[in-house]
Amino acid sequence: MRYFEVASKLLTQEPNKEIPGYGLGLRHVQIILQFFLVTVFVAMNMTLPITIVAMANPINSEHMGVTVSANWTDQSLILVSVQYGYAVTQLFGSVLCGAYGCRFVMPYSMFLSALVCVVIPVVTSNFGPHGLMICLIIQGASQGFSLPVVPIYLDKWVPSSERNSIGTLMYAANALGAVIATKGAALLSSSFLGWSSPYYVLGILGFFWTYFMLQFGRNVPEGCEEISAAEREYIKREKPVKDKVPWGRVLTTPALLAIWTAHAGTFWVMWLMTAEIPTYLFKVLKFSLNTDGDIVSDAYLMSWLFSFIMSGTTGYLIRSKILTVTVTRKISQSIASYLVAICLILLGFLTDRDWVIFCLTTIFVGLTASFWGFMLNYNDITHNRGIVTEIGGFIGTLTTLIPAISKNFIVTNQSDRAQWALMFWITAAVAIVTNTVFFFYSSGDIQEWDSCSSGENGELGISSQKGESRYLMGKSVPNTRDYASKGESVNNEDSSSNETKEINASRRNS
Repeated sequence: MRYFEVASKLLTQEPNKEIPGYGLGLRHVQIILQFFLVTVFVAMNMTLPITIVAMANPINSEHMGVTVSANWTDQSLILVSVQYGYAVTQLFGSVLCGAYGCRFVMPYSMFLSALVCVVIPVVTSNFGPHGLMICLIIQGASQGFSLPVVPIYLDKWVPSSERNSIGTLMYAANALGAVIATKGAALLSSSFLGWSSPYYVLGILGFFWTYFMLQFGRNVPEGCEEISAAEREYIKREKPVKDKVPWGRVLTTPALLAIWTAHAGTFWVMWLMTAEIPTYLFKVLKFSLNTDGDIVSDAYLMSWLFSFIMSGTTGYLIRSKILTVTVTRKISQSIASYLVAICLILLGFLTDRDWVIFCLTTIFVGLTASFWGFMLNYNDITHNRGIVTEIGGFIGTLTTLIPAISKNFIVTNQSDRAQWALMFWITAAVAIVTNTVFFFYSSGDIQEWDSCSSGENGELGISSQKGESRYLMGKSVPNTRDYASKGESVNNEDSSSNETKEINASRRNS
């Protein structure tokens, strides 16, 4: 989402000399490293739905001496294998990074994932689908130590005033990784290089990232010798103080439970679209592998373009107070669910290729709105979104196992349009039910149990701006005059405080 726009902002922004530490610095090196971490990991995951078509097709599987069976009956279980490993380790990443540092955990996480990419062709050739599943489970487990920690890592390095842009940049990495994977995997798999070549390319990219992270990655600004004092102070500005989480109240909050429900429903739909649609296009609509990749990658590009509309529109509606935050979140999530459900229902009846492609593209585009629905709603109800988001991600990951297992029993014949229609209709029902829960119980207000609610004005000096402006989580950039006035105010308060202390001291002495 908006990766060209945001990247250009980061590379061309000029330092404001009146705001110490504002310009380009060591924090941007960490941001770039995390951007490519997400891009490479997403590309690794999105390559499989394309390459599995080539693996199970003799025409595409006999390149480079790597062959596999053409009659796999457990493709859905293979496609969800990454989630098995990811679900086990994703809750432990933050613990390990807290104990040993992200600079230690992330490189080894990427190295293991890249190593698995390199050995997948050989293992699959010798041990078939079961060997591939084991590789994918290991790969998912390795990614679980790093991907969920990216927001936490960036929270340490990105100042509040820059988090709006950096949040959208990280979200853009998902789109970039998906486009590269689908387009590149289809192109390479249908060439003389065969389906194994995308894995070698991704493995090499992973090894390169590991080297750069070990060389240039840093754990925290505090204690880092390379960072300037001005930039360190700029990053530390307005960091919230975190208290203990009242879990009893948190786990019984309807607004949070509604978000988790929408999280699960959206992940169900996303998994079906990202993992199974390439097979549907190839088996049912008889598209070539190259065309298959073009359709999916174009859908991701359209969703990226739609993100401009969603970002601008929702931001304007909230800033102008035309709609409340709560209503905006409900409408956005409804686009990602009700509109998608309608298209899924239509997919069960449509036979015309053009209309099918139109519905599929609409589904991918509609799912983009979920970012401004349930995803940003985490930011609306709490300032410390880390743990509740990790729990939501864990729930969403487990949820993807349900359609994977169900599809393996429902779609027993990959070329049967009626069986695919039933799978689409079940998914549409899930989208409708989960969004209905979100629609009636979600809220855009800070919850009472939020750890920052004990300070003045309901917060510990943190801005009450919501949604995208606090994604990863911050507020709008104050202008130079604001900083100057704040500095004058602080100086005046310090001087008056010193005068008061001197008066009290003289009274005690007398």
